[in-house]
Amino acid sequence: MPASTSSFAPCSAAPPCDGAVQAIAARAFTLRPLRSDERLGVCRDEAGVLIDGLLTRVARRHAALDLALGEALSTLAEDDRVLRLGFSNVRDYARERLGIGGGVAQGLVRLARELRGRPVLGAAVRSGEITVRQAQTVLPVAHGEEECGWVERA
Repeated sequence: MPASTSSFAPCSAAPPCDGAVQAIAARAFTLRPLRSDERLGVCRDEAGVLIDGLLTRVARRHAALDLALGEALSTLAEDDRVLRLGFSNVRDYARERLGIGGGVAQGLVRLARELRGRPVLGAAVRSGEITVRQAQTVLPVAHGEEECGWVERA
């Protein structure tokens, strides 16, 4: 647990994807449920297809954010960086600062580290072509020349 959580000051240098994250957040906040008077003309079958497409795109972009979070946590885990923030490990940091479970954080770190040696698979996750779960499934066999084939199968 940190000695003083109120003294935490974020780094002044924003990560390269900070603008993209802010753009996603701005669009997400514009999504609102329809008012009852707006729902009258909605065809339920068509709405279901549209919502399915929206949720699929959001989930695919979520995978890219998960990977970026894993990469950042992996960097934080190096040397004594997390200790300098007042935490004994990345799991504690993620739970206390980010509100995510330690096991989830450790899984994201592990995925980010394993994808460092698999550029095609990592790019597919970042672009939303495949999900984190699909990447985890093919990770043990997607090596070298076989990597592209496994990404296509995923």
